[in-house]
Order: sequence, then C-alpha cells, then structure tokens
Amino acid sequence: MKIKTKLILFILTISMLPLTALALFSFLSAKQGMSGLISDELVTTVDTESKQLENRLAGALNDLSSWTLQPIFQDLLTDDEDGEVQLTLQRLQQQYPLFRSLSALNESGVVVASSDEAFVGANWAGTLIYQRSLESRPSQGQISTSSPIVMPVSIPVVADYDAEVIIGTLAGELDWSVIQQWLATISLAGAPQDGAHRLLLTAPNGQRTLYDSLEAIGTTAQASLPIPQQRGISQLQTGGLNYLVGTSHTKG
Repeated sequence: MKIKTKLILFILTISMLPLTALALFSFLSAKQGMSGLISDELVTTVDTESKQLENRLAGALNDLSSWTLQPIFQDLLTDDEDGEVQLTLQRLQQQYPLFRSLSALNESGVVVASSDEAFVGANWAGTLIYQRSLESRPSQGQISTSSPIVMPVSIPVVADYDAEVIIGTLAGELDWSVIQQWLATISLAGAPQDGAHRLLLTAPNGQRTLYDSLEAIGTTAQASLPIPQQRGISQLQTGGLNYLVGTSHTKG
C-alpha cells in the first residue's frame, strides 16, 4: 500500500501562551512500519517547532528585561521630562521589528513615553500589564482580536537605588504579522507549506485560528477541525480523509 496524500497539521500547546499549533498528516493508506516512522517524525517536529515558538516569544520578554537595566529608564521617576526615554523607545522599536510599539509607564500607570506617540498620556492603570508590574511580574497578554493584531508583553522597571521599588513598566506590542511570516517558513516533513502540507496555529480548543497556511497561500480552509488536545500521536477523520496528528506541550 502507498501513501496517497500528505496534509500536515502540527499541534503545539504552549503553556506560556494560550496557543495551539497543528500539523497533520492525511493518509489514504499506509503500511504500519511507515506509519511508525512518520509518527516518530511528527513527535520530533512538533516538539522542535513548539520550543522554537516558545523561545521566540520568551526572547521578546528577555529583550524588555535587559532594556529596563539601561540607566535612561530611571527617568520614569520624573515622567521623562527630558524626552530621552521617548527617543530610546523609538530607536529600539526600529531596531527590533518584532515590536510594533514600545511604551513606558510611570508608577501610576500613565504612558509617559512611547514609540507610538498616540499612546503618550494614556492611562493604563487598569490593564493586566500594569497590575503584573505592581506584583513585580512579567506579563504576556491575550492576542488582540482587531487589527492590528498584536500581543502585549511587559516588564516592571525597578529603581536603581532599591530593587524592591517599582518605578514603572516597560510594555511592548508584538507584531503578529511578523510571527506569521516566521510561521510561513516552517518546513513540514521536509516540504514547504502548500495545499498538501498544512500548518495551523489556534487558540485553546480551536476557538480561534491565528495562522492557517492554507489561507496564507490563498486556499479556502475548512471552517473548523476537531483538534486533539493531548500530547502525542492520535488519529483524526474529517472531510473524508484520515489524519495522523502529532501534539506537543511545551513548558512556559
């Protein structure tokens, strides 16, 4: 028996971010031994791609954390009255295009500097990023549902005279279009994404699709798929095709 078709759909469940990515193999028929080899490849691939996505998003938080150590961010104590924080954020955003915007909040939650000047003066005291800063915790928020699609992240800024004192927050918006461009470069079973090799990224339980390679190449995608949630190999039958699905959970 021969493998007639391959349709790839990787499932990566990321605990640090409520996302699921899917890669799915569709078979009309396959020998048991070949199926086992493909299963091994699926597990390896989903684990690898899951970790890379996790590292890319965690790296954004690491960047924010390292930038808060720059002495210029102590100017949040004076609400950036000299404008130096504003200039720094504009320069960093140009150098790091994953960030659609970078903003600095004072200890009251007011944006006193931003690479997007439209944010300056806004009061973000009621947001998750500000509340997490008060708890001395980094934050990764939900991906926005309206354009532009972004994911908010933030890091508290501590005083150089006392590491226990929070003097502000450094917040960023991750540009989801940049993440989608990276997702489009992932090879599936050694092949580029196309009509027969599919990659999806969804919110938990498949409630929202954040990336679908079929749509990226201009193909109409099926409205929804019953997404397996458990890590490992499973089978799925939908649309008259049998699928072998690999699922991975990464550490947050």
